[in-house]
Amino acid sequence: MRAFAEVAAGAALLLFLLLLSPLSALTFTDTTNADFAQGIHENTENVNDDLRLKAGYLQGRFTSRVFDAGQVQVWGTLSWNATLPTLTVSVENDNVGAEPTTLVDGTVRIGRITGGSYLDTRTANGVYENIAEEAGAPYGGAVNLILFWDGASIPSGWTCISDEAGEPFYYRFPMGGSTYGTTGGTETHTHSSTSSCGGPSATLQRNSGTAVTTATSTHTHTTTSTVSTENHLPPYYDLKVIRYDSGIPSILPAGVIALFPSTSLPPGWSLYTAADNRFLRGAPSAGVTGGNPTHTHSVSVSTGNPSQTVGLATDPCDASTAYPTSTHTHSGSGTSSAASNLPSYITVVLGKADSDTPIPGGMIGMFDGTPGGNWTVLPSFSGRFLMENLTAGYGVTGGSSTHSHSSLNITTGTGATASANLDAGSAVTFASGTHTHTVT
Repeated sequence: MRAFAEVAAGAALLLFLLLLSPLSALTFTDTTNADFAQGIHENTENVNDDLRLKAGYLQGRFTSRVFDAGQVQVWGTLSWNATLPTLTVSVENDNVGAEPTTLVDGTVRIGRITGGSYLDTRTANGVYENIAEEAGAPYGGAVNLILFWDGASIPSGWTCISDEAGEPFYYRFPMGGSTYGTTGGTETHTHSSTSSCGGPSATLQRNSGTAVTTATSTHTHTTTSTVSTENHLPPYYDLKVIRYDSGIPSILPAGVIALFPSTSLPPGWSLYTAADNRFLRGAPSAGVTGGNPTHTHSVSVSTGNPSQTVGLATDPCDASTAYPTSTHTHSGSGTSSAASNLPSYITVVLGKADSDTPIPGGMIGMFDGTPGGNWTVLPSFSGRFLMENLTAGYGVTGGSSTHSHSSLNITTGTGATASANLDAGSAVTFASGTHTHTVT
């Protein structure tokens, strides 16, 4: 997460949109010498006399037919189901059976993954070699899919990365970014402040002299202000953050929670409404809510001694009058205006899988790297936190990484006073013993 003042703690991840069907084009080759250019294809195709499943299909059938004049018509049928392989690699490209030890015809073989397809790498002599997995390709690789979960038990093949201190999303808000794992932010903040003091609110007049010293009618004070530390967590909803252990799965488990670009979800998915109008936060347990849309601060001020003083005369025949001492001070407090807690955000739609399901087209995935295949980067998520809003729908942006509060005026209390029989007259105007100041 890009560090900024006064926002909730977050962790950056990468978000991508699956534009097409997640099923890769699977290539399976039959090595018989039959003429597969003839016959009836059902989800199959003839490529260079190799019979293959068409891209995106897990089942297929080819029915051949042979006609001999004067003989009985012979029909032959090939039919099979395909199982998606899962490849696990530790580096960008794994050369299986690298030169000079090649994988020979008749052994298990899968071609290089590019653009979401498994390609045939058979050479002219029937040898399959330089078989590799391209990092970030579907169904395997060093780039792992990250989604949400609200159940008690984490599904097999997945790891919770928000349930212990030190994990990427332990009490952190997911945020889109170009680099995975960047963290920053705090849950509380304060503000620096400046303040100034106005003149006294009330004055009196008496004759000048040297008997007592008091504050003038125009005196001010130096001021010190203190702003309270406040929590600025926005309204949030806790979910477990889970990561697939082996890249990108072919099947998502029932109950998994994903992001979508519309409230019209694919079949087999239901809107997840519990987090509506709340930011998504990773946590050990799901369903906890908290935070507020705004916050205020308590502000306190104190002053130094008066900036100017004046001397007054006394007369025992005149009445006793209270006057501010020449070293009096003031204090006061107030509450700031409210400011928004909402950091930079993008609205999202959450859907929950009703049952085990393939990854649907249009699903938005979170990743710890950049996936290949049919996934497309969503730059609109960069630097933004995730807030579900089923009314606004997907893609509305708002919030800010900074905020301020409007100016606050604080009226102080009265300061220390003394009393004396001040000589009646109007030669000198001075501050009343009950005066206050406005600090801004």
